[in-house]
Amino acid sequence: MQQIMSRKSETSLKSYHLGNLYLKQGRFSKAEKSYLRSIKLEGNLGKTYNNLGIAQKNLGKMEEAKISLQKAIQLDPSLFEAYNNFGNILLGMDKINEAINFYEKALEINPHYQNAYNNLGTAWQRLGQVKKAAEYYHKALKINPNDIDALNNLGTALFSRKKIKSAIKTYRKVLIVEPNFIEALYNLGAALNDDGKMEESIKCAEKVISLSPKYEDAYCLLLQQLERICEWNKIKELLPKLTLLTKRAVRYGYRPGETPFFNITHFDNPKYNLQVAKLWCKPTNKSLAATSGYNFNNRKDSKVIRIGYLSGDFRNHAIANQIIDIFKLHDKKRFRIFSYSYGNNDKSYQRKTIEKYSQFRDVSKKTYAETAEIIAKDKINILIDLMGHTRGARLEIPALRPAPVQLTYLGFPGTTGADFFDYVIVDKIIAPPSVAKYYTEKFIYMPDCYQVQSYSRFKKNTGSKVKRKSLPFIFSCLNGNYKINEQIFSSWMKILKKVPNSVLWLLKGENAAINNLYKQAEKYGVNKNRLIFKNRTTLEKFLKRLTLVDLALDTHPYNGGATTSNALWAGVPVVTLQGDSYLSGMSSSLLTAAGIPELITRSNKAYENLAIKMATNPKLLKTLKTKLNKGYEKKPLFKTEIFIKNLEKSYLTIWENYLKGKKPSTIVIK
Repeated sequence: MQQIMSRKSETSLKSYHLGNLYLKQGRFSKAEKSYLRSIKLEGNLGKTYNNLGIAQKNLGKMEEAKISLQKAIQLDPSLFEAYNNFGNILLGMDKINEAINFYEKALEINPHYQNAYNNLGTAWQRLGQVKKAAEYYHKALKINPNDIDALNNLGTALFSRKKIKSAIKTYRKVLIVEPNFIEALYNLGAALNDDGKMEESIKCAEKVISLSPKYEDAYCLLLQQLERICEWNKIKELLPKLTLLTKRAVRYGYRPGETPFFNITHFDNPKYNLQVAKLWCKPTNKSLAATSGYNFNNRKDSKVIRIGYLSGDFRNHAIANQIIDIFKLHDKKRFRIFSYSYGNNDKSYQRKTIEKYSQFRDVSKKTYAETAEIIAKDKINILIDLMGHTRGARLEIPALRPAPVQLTYLGFPGTTGADFFDYVIVDKIIAPPSVAKYYTEKFIYMPDCYQVQSYSRFKKNTGSKVKRKSLPFIFSCLNGNYKINEQIFSSWMKILKKVPNSVLWLLKGENAAINNLYKQAEKYGVNKNRLIFKNRTTLEKFLKRLTLVDLALDTHPYNGGATTSNALWAGVPVVTLQGDSYLSGMSSSLLTAAGIPELITRSNKAYENLAIKMATNPKLLKTLKTKLNKGYEKKPLFKTEIFIKNLEKSYLTIWENYLKGKKPSTIVIK
């Protein structure tokens, strides 16, 4: 009998070691079978159950993995690895606080267990506590300075705290240890991009794709960079590959590498835009849902409605330029205005104005949960997010539901796909009733235009005193270079060829973009000197410069927003090409509210013909400019005080509906 038991024990041990070999090789199914055989022959070994749990987790068998790891802990309560691995299961299920408890238990048993420190950092970072996360990464690195996972995670923490150069330095350390560590290569590329080192950033993204052809995030990063330099041939090669990967993600329901912002700028398809946006919100909704739960009963009796504006762009930024008059002109007797800023303080006019006209909260160094707690303690009735899925956004804050009514406005031109926003402010041009089914938010329809204008600090000037007849006919498109695509540029070149003695003003970006656009112009037989690149400048100087322009040409599908408004304020007509999405209807909305809807077209050919007609018919152009400029202050677009009264009317309506217990539904302001 003893001999049989000995043979059983020996066979069990062999199966255990074979399982370990398979686990190391990534052959998880075979590893699972080996561990199960080992347990069957001679069970009750904590380490066997622990490793079985690891194999099952990698096979996606989460419930089986949990049972195996619980058994491991039951058999050997001192097995710190099992607590850590169970924490990983919980983290994967978005049970973050529970995961933290298990990591801490592992460290109670073994205070020198670096994996648990690294995982604790990851968990705290998922909760938005980046500073605390970094402390744990440093503890892991104190034990092993070459722990590439901890180094990479530390770089990510530094990057999210805007410590870009430190993040770059940290990612480079990772790549010294492991030159082909894909995640660190991608992260380095993203950080270099933020640091303005585009050429090096592009090389990182290209290397990631060469090592891992299905690494979706790298395609998106690379394509965004190529757009900024107008490298259209490479874009044509890469975009279909990213699209295939994104459609696969949509089919199987996981978050694609393609961002919602990138998606809306390339696909004039509201249904597809919604699918991508919802998948990006899915992890946020799931991971933070358990940590929210504020009581709003103490807000129902407030006589003054508390409005909170949330953004990282209360600075010298297009959105801040557009909204500052909202802060100035809000009815302070009926509304108490708060602003929550998680961006850097650039000490700009915009920042100072918003600080002056609201109860300003700098939450840039606060965690998601801490920021939400501040909003909740301020008893905000209606929270307005001004960023959506734009760069640097912290959707994790509104995901915690710190206000009873939440809406999104202006920053992101489309649906967020989030279940934590009740409304979006739109008009019937950018979001007709037919697309409501492709939005998770209910529409608040403004009567004239979705966009507020804040030009109260500028003197209206629609004609430059320095302009002379000897100047060429000036077309302009002063949108960012990333909005220019081959199709719209082709239309511009056709227009220039049909309008002798004309030039096109473009915004000066990267040198590579200028060179690429010069090459494209010459490909169409247009002298490159007819493209004139203008430097960025202050808004005041920008508006004065625009008075020299004869006719502005819009981009498509990503229309101008603030750029179109600026042109119209300066008295410059804008020819636009309207599509089917919010993004491609922005200029149409602005032109309609400015009283010149005849400049809206629906095809490239019509766009080209209209621009040529306007440029070659001085009398027609003059008539249109007169129509735009005469009595401009009575045009719906520029009646800012009326817009804000309508905005406040919408706030009163949605708050009243909330008090009555009504579910969010479409609101039409008249």
